[in-house]
Amino acid sequence: MATYLRAIEEIQWAREATPGTDLPTTSKILVTEFNATPDSILYKPQPIRGLWQRNRGFETVVARGANWSMAGPLTYEQAPNWLNYAVANVAAPTGLSPYTWAHVRNPAAVPSLATFTLERKENDGSTAIGHAWHYCVLTKLTISWAENEPLMFAAEGFSRRRQTETLTPAITLPSVEIPPTQLAALSIDTTFAGLGGTPITSQILSGSIEINTGAYPIKTLDARSDLDFNTIGFNADEASVNLSITSLLGAQYATELAAAEAGTLRAIQIIVTGTSSRSFKIGGIFKYAVPELFEFGDLDGSKIVGMELEETTDGTNLLTATVINGVSALI
Repeated sequence: MATYLRAIEEIQWAREATPGTDLPTTSKILVTEFNATPDSILYKPQPIRGLWQRNRGFETVVARGANWSMAGPLTYEQAPNWLNYAVANVAAPTGLSPYTWAHVRNPAAVPSLATFTLERKENDGSTAIGHAWHYCVLTKLTISWAENEPLMFAAEGFSRRRQTETLTPAITLPSVEIPPTQLAALSIDTTFAGLGGTPITSQILSGSIEINTGAYPIKTLDARSDLDFNTIGFNADEASVNLSITSLLGAQYATELAAAEAGTLRAIQIIVTGTSSRSFKIGGIFKYAVPELFEFGDLDGSKIVGMELEETTDGTNLLTATVINGVSALI
């Protein structure tokens, strides 16, 4: 009996010009994990009809949809895709080989974020199963860095119901460069204008930045035969940026303890630089989630401290992410 093999699974995507409109995908995604689950509802009435059992008939599908997640190494070439879906939608880069993709979240405006189409192909070597999800919306993007690893991403979101269709053919995985964490540097400053000015040396071990978009599906009455959502909304109370840093207990501790206790701004940026002018940087302004900083841990005999921060604002700025690469359009 033939089995469907993970090794020859394919995952492809494209940014949607019009949210929810079917279109050919444009490239494969460099991803090591992908999952999709239904978010559909079967209404199960319990009619009084003289039957002693749990489900007594007339079950009716009343809603459809899907949730998805994926993870893998973050690359310079496909990082702008994730930033378009999580920070701000940028139609095109500036510059000319290298190109600059500048994503800036404006805290005074509802986010303008891209949506995308996903395609998945399962294969047993001869017979394929093709699925597609349209109007894919990102709800959470986490970028993490740790010793002996590359920069990694994990993404979650929702979409319209799964469709059965044939994948866009003849698409290859683009040539990419994966940034090792050891090439990264983290800076902590006091103003947004000073982002990147003061690298913290010989202390930072690992960390992550989690961006929650606040997006959610809205099912308006538009006679949709697919029974899924028609548009999306954004809830500011659910939109957040959480920053977690693990550091050796060193010279920076006293500075960060004072900032935590005083509730002062921390302008924090991480940047990693690759070959041929490639770079990825993301930063924003934060405050410590709790006005204390005293939990210590141990790492191979050295004392470490965890720092948990949340987004704040100076009234003008919030979050910025910039990628420099050789890509003139999203891949």
